[in-house]
Amino acid sequence: MGTAAWLSGIDAIAAKQLHPKFKLENTLVLAFGQTHQQDQTSGDWLRPVKSTDKIDFDTIGRFTLGGFVDPYVALTLDSQFYEERPGFGTKNLNR
Repeated sequence: MGTAAWLSGIDAIAAKQLHPKFKLENTLVLAFGQTHQQDQTSGDWLRPVKSTDKIDFDTIGRFTLGGFVDPYVALTLDSQFYEERPGFGTKNLNR
């Protein structure tokens, strides 16, 4: 009997000083993987099972005003490429 697994992923960071007092930083993490197994009795390959599924995007805008505390704005997106829940069916790019 056999098992096969695979994973594909990206971790990326981009930053730019848009103004002397404002810097924008973006982080993106993507990952998707599956595990494939053979049936122990028949030897047939079973349907693949998702082992990893992640979409994570963060952006932070930092203001450097020279005060006691510097303000910032942030946005986060956390999702999946593929989701299947009993009773709800299949959903691509779940938010």
